[in-house]
Amino acid sequence: MKNQGCFSLFLMVLIGYAAVYSVSRLLYLLLVPGSAADLSLFHMSTISFHDYYTAVPTGSLSTRIIVITMFTFPLWLLFLLISLWIDKRSGDQKSLSKLNTALFLFVPMLWLYSMGATLFVPKRMVVYDTATRLVKITDYQAVFYIWPNPFPKEKREVPFAEIRGFHHTLGQEHVMGAEHEEAELYALTATDTIYVGRTMLYHGEFGWITDWRSREEIIETGKKEANDVATLLEEIVGIQE
Repeated sequence: MKNQGCFSLFLMVLIGYAAVYSVSRLLYLLLVPGSAADLSLFHMSTISFHDYYTAVPTGSLSTRIIVITMFTFPLWLLFLLISLWIDKRSGDQKSLSKLNTALFLFVPMLWLYSMGATLFVPKRMVVYDTATRLVKITDYQAVFYIWPNPFPKEKREVPFAEIRGFHHTLGQEHVMGAEHEEAELYALTATDTIYVGRTMLYHGEFGWITDWRSREEIIETGKKEANDVATLLEEIVGIQE
C-alpha cells in the first residue's frame, strides 16, 4: 500500500507537470506574433506581443516550472508552523480560522501567478522596435531569484545605428550533476557587448524526453539556428554587408 501511494503521488506530480508544460507551450504558440517565430530559439517559451524580440530567462521552461513549484509549495509547511504558533497564543478561534484560510490560499495563488508570470517576465526582455529604430532592453529582478517580479529593475535603449553586429557563444552549464548545452546571444556596439538572448540547446536532464535526436545532432542544429537568428537580427536593425 505504501509503494502504491508513492507511485500514485509520483504519477499525479508527473501529470501535473505535463499539464502545466503543455498549457504554457500552447499559450506561447497562440500569443506570440508570427513575425517573431524566426527568433523563437532565443525565446525559451517567453511571451511578448512585439514583432521582434529575444529574452534572457532564468532557465528553460521545464526548469522554471520545477524550481517555482519546489520553492512555493513548501511554504505551506512554514504557514502551518506559523498557524500553530499563533494558535498557542490566541484565543480568538474565528480570527485564527480566517488567518489560516488566507495563509493556505496564498500558496496556490502565488504558484498560479508565478506560472503565468514566468512566461512573460524573464530576467531580460529585449525588443527590436522597427518603428522607433531602438533596441529596448528591460531587466527584471525575481523575488529571491524564484518568483517573477513584473516591475522593471532597469530600462535602457540602444539606437539601431549603434549596433555593429550580433554573435553567439556556446557553453556548458553544470546543475546538480546534469550537463546542459547553452547558447548566448550578444549585440555588439563600438563600446559595448550587450547580452540579448539565452537558450538551452540541450537539456541535460530532460533532453531525451523532449527530443529524440542525438545530443550531437541537436547541438549542431542549434548552432545553425543561432547563426540564422544573428543574421536575421542584423537585417532587422539594418546592418549592411
